[in-house]
Amino acid sequence: MPSLPLVAAIAAWSVLAGTGGCTTQTAARVTPAPPLAEFCLEAQRVVVRTAVTPALVLHTDFDGFVKSKAAIEPLTIQQYIWSENDDQARPVMVSCKLKSADHLNETFGKGTSAGNGRCQDMNRLTYARLQTAQAPAVVERVIFEPAEVAENPANPGMTGPDWLKPYEMTWRDQDGVLHVRSKGFRVDWTDPQFAAMPGRFRGVQYCHLIAPEYLARLVSGQAAAGLLVGREVAPLAQPPTR
Repeated sequence: MPSLPLVAAIAAWSVLAGTGGCTTQTAARVTPAPPLAEFCLEAQRVVVRTAVTPALVLHTDFDGFVKSKAAIEPLTIQQYIWSENDDQARPVMVSCKLKSADHLNETFGKGTSAGNGRCQDMNRLTYARLQTAQAPAVVERVIFEPAEVAENPANPGMTGPDWLKPYEMTWRDQDGVLHVRSKGFRVDWTDPQFAAMPGRFRGVQYCHLIAPEYLARLVSGQAAAGLLVGREVAPLAQPPTR
């Protein structure tokens, strides 16, 4: 098991977050995007800052994805792809259930992960690739919203249904600038407020991420912003316990 973390992205790339989350890519090299069916594998590396590669389960059934959990033994993460009007040729969002940094470090050794990042880190990499594929000057400005955390203050251990609720992932402001919002939450393995919950609910980081194809269509004028993505699910009657 690798002991050195992969900081930032698996490639030698960097993005500078400016005021309001606006992103500009530096001249550093950006590797090609993985197939969409493997998107959450890269999200695990980028968001959780690790070189450890888990098994990936790609769900085509939404209910199966809802019931699934990221696992530590064997190390496994979960992925679901959302499509516009259920047209698989028009993916708009990828949902990833990842393992958290603290759980990786406790299980595989200190330094396995450099610490949890943000879901928007992956969205910024997707945008950086668009800038690499085209001249950066012709790729429109995008603001990555800093607020990305889904919350359930009354019951923090039951945030999953709030994460899955439909939300506006993209919109344009009065100046026509494109905004991209991620939506995620984290339940750390070592957080005492979740100590009474079963292990399968802990040590996870969930992210909704913009699909590269959708972002490319947005910045090229082939798609409109403002799409609502997500689905209502019924919460458990009570928090799970051991």
